[in-house]
Amino acid sequence: MDVEGSAAEIARWLTQAIEITRADCSKCWIVETGPYYAQLLFNRDTIYGEVMSNAFLFGVDRLVADQELRLVDLGWTCPDEPCHSQCPRPHPNFHRQWSQDVPTSVVVHDVLMALMTVLGRAEGDRMVLKSTPRQGPVSTRQPANH
Repeated sequence: MDVEGSAAEIARWLTQAIEITRADCSKCWIVETGPYYAQLLFNRDTIYGEVMSNAFLFGVDRLVADQELRLVDLGWTCPDEPCHSQCPRPHPNFHRQWSQDVPTSVVVHDVLMALMTVLGRAEGDRMVLKSTPRQGPVSTRQPANH
C-alpha cells in the first residue's frame, strides 16, 4: 500500500498503520519525502525506527552538521552507534526505539518531526507512506530484532 499526501494526511494514515502493525508485526512502514525517509520495524516489545543518514544521501541532499545535531536533539542515535551493548548489526542510519507502551501519537510525532523540522519540509509538502512485508523473525523480548 502506497499513500501520498500532506504531513497531516500521512500522520493520520501512519497512526492507523502503527495501531494495526503493533499487534501483528507483519509489516515495515516507510515515510518518504524526496530522497529522505524514516522507517519503522515492529517487534512484540519495541518499535525500531531509522531515519536516513549521509550514508545514503548525495550532493545537495546530504545532511549538514546542524541537521545531524537536530536529529540527535530529537532523540535519534547517531549512525554507527549500537542500539544496545551487544548489538552485532551495523547502523548506517540514525536510529531509535520506542517501547510498546509509548503512545502511537508520540511515534508519529517523532517520525514526522525528524522529516519536517530537520529537512525543512512544510505541512503541504508531499510525502509517501509505504509498507513492505517484514523480512526477519519478530522478537518477543529485548534486545529487539532489526
